[in-house]
Amino acid sequence: GSAGVSGGPVAVSFKAAPKDVMSGRLDSQFASWFASAPKDRPIFWSYFHEPENDVESGSFTTADYRAAWVHLAGLADRANNPQLRSNLILMCWTLQSGSHRNWQDYFAGASVIDTIGWDCYNKSFSKGSYGDPASMLGKAVATSKAAGVNWAVAELGSKMASGDNGTGRAQWLTAVGSYARANGAAYITY
Repeated sequence: GSAGVSGGPVAVSFKAAPKDVMSGRLDSQFASWFASAPKDRPIFWSYFHEPENDVESGSFTTADYRAAWVHLAGLADRANNPQLRSNLILMCWTLQSGSHRNWQDYFAGASVIDTIGWDCYNKSFSKGSYGDPASMLGKAVATSKAAGVNWAVAELGSKMASGDNGTGRAQWLTAVGSYARANGAAYITY
């Protein structure tokens, strides 16, 4: 699609119910997609971006979600494209104690997952400020590295902070980018 026009790395996600993935009825579709993915740039592919709320609503279990990841990673491996990088995407909120979640429930293991992408948003905008990058992303970095995988920021954003004319947010984005680069982020998207 148009995301690939730049010739640079691409992060792409897709959804299908774990039961449909594990049934094998979608194998030819996914195998074809993996086989046709570009081989000249990193392709961070993600299955079911932010599964946490779907699990909580009872749409599927974490065990089924992890099993679907294992199945899809096997299809990706058969494409023999070293540019394909499996990319679990979770909410930064999942790392907070108030979420009552355990990120490991969604993690199929470092043999399946290459990168964990985190969706992190500035919650301080209503107070007229932007979060410190290390405070915002530190847990995501540490968690990913402890799991033995790369880390990324799959979604980053902030509404304009009260009283900001855009200069503050621009400085914040620059600081977040610098933090991400200094800590080895695989990619960051806004």
